[in-house]
Amino acid sequence: MNDLTHETTVAINRLNHIEDLYKQEQNILTKLQTQLENQKQKAVIAKQASALIQVVAQQLQSKLEKQITTLVNLAINSVFENAPVFKMEIVVRRNKTECDLLFEEQGELSKPIDSSGGGLLDIVSFALRVVIWTFTDNDNVLILDEPFKFLSPNLAEKASDMLSALSEKLGLQIIMVSHAEGINTSANKIFILEKPDDLTIIKEGV
Repeated sequence: MNDLTHETTVAINRLNHIEDLYKQEQNILTKLQTQLENQKQKAVIAKQASALIQVVAQQLQSKLEKQITTLVNLAINSVFENAPVFKMEIVVRRNKTECDLLFEEQGELSKPIDSSGGGLLDIVSFALRVVIWTFTDNDNVLILDEPFKFLSPNLAEKASDMLSALSEKLGLQIIMVSHAEGINTSANKIFILEKPDDLTIIKEGV
């Protein structure tokens, strides 16, 4: 009888121990399920956040493209008549973001480097430099060294007017060194550098 009671007690204790282990396993399983649900929720939130970031990035990209192309085309049209339209496309290649600069003329796209007019490239290069300046915290001074050396002389005055208009609109002071005649017609101040013999003379122009 005592042996039976002892064995019964041992069996009950074992059952209680098994029940405790089962409860512990259930608690662990419940925690794991909760963690899994939390991870699923985080994954959903991360996916939604990623989608939102992509939308915002696309909107900023479109805004950036519009700002740049607008300014560059304004510069081009201030100097040239019937000029090609400047376009830019931000694309992803090999997991890297790249920017394509293009001219569109009569529905055909071409690279600026293939353009036959160096003067046009001078204007585009200058306009892009101004764009870069607008996105930085630099002082309101832009120094240019022979910016339009390939521009036709008969367009120099228009380029000068364009420089003056941009300077006034953007609050930008432009200091330019140039040998081109007519490029200084809209300048506020002109300084002429002369080098007779071994001397350097700087005098204010008219």
